Amino acid sequence: MPEKESEAESRVEILRRGFENALERSRDPAAIACLKTLIQTADQIPADIFDIYTELFEELPDTELRQEMLTEVRDGRWFPETASEFVVCFISRTTGGT
Repeated sequence: MPEKESEAESRVEILRRGFENALERSRDPAAIACLKTLIQTADQIPADIFDIYTELFEELPDTELRQEMLTEVRDGRWFPETASEFVVCFISRTTGGT
């Protein structure tokens, strides 16, 4: 079981690094605050939701959608309240939701 836990931790770290990279490029004060919150809440994503996110992320030919979403946050066009909200939105957009 520890191997599965470390695999999940590494996936969370990849997501967290995406938030950190967006933070480094952001100039919008509200976006910076939002990204800091996303970084802090990345390890609070429920396991079942994160599993779906991981499966979808691995199936995509590239990470264009995730990058677009990070850009929306970085540029201050979208302010998810938690990393869970970011992941749920990714799942929704990937599966044809709004």
